[in-house]
Amino acid sequence: MILAEQSAILVEAIEQELLRREDIVRWADEIIVAMERPPSWIIDLSTLNSPYLVDFARLLRIHSVVSLPLHRRVQIVVLAYLAGVISFSETLPKLFRAVIYERRGAERDPLDERLADTLVCWDHQENLDVIEPPLRARFEALFREYLTDIQEVAAVLPWRSKM
Repeated sequence: MILAEQSAILVEAIEQELLRREDIVRWADEIIVAMERPPSWIIDLSTLNSPYLVDFARLLRIHSVVSLPLHRRVQIVVLAYLAGVISFSETLPKLFRAVIYERRGAERDPLDERLADTLVCWDHQENLDVIEPPLRARFEALFREYLTDIQEVAAVLPWRSKM
């Protein structure tokens, strides 16, 4: 995976509030060690002395010329949930925002469509904090499907799935 794609994954994870400053620096340090001549922006990222993730995101965004497909964006959130970074109740609003609000009219594959339908079912509940077991089972099954072809995304992010 090229650095621009990796950067796009990191930007999405930052925007979803899933990464810390240390995660970005660790990623940059790994790139520096792995490459004979790392780009100067990777070195800048590794040595950036800012407590604000927005500064890291700004630098990454400049070099992430690719736009992540919806499927990849969902995989990032699902991987964070399965790794225990966020709870189930934190996962659903993040997915809702990515799938329903931010991607209106975006091209979706069949799995993304099924997730969108399930998110709409969740959104129509009277109490969004109470997830009935059948609906939760639908989400969990969909999450497992998103694990297919997730190796490239997982290699960039600092967490590993517990599933």
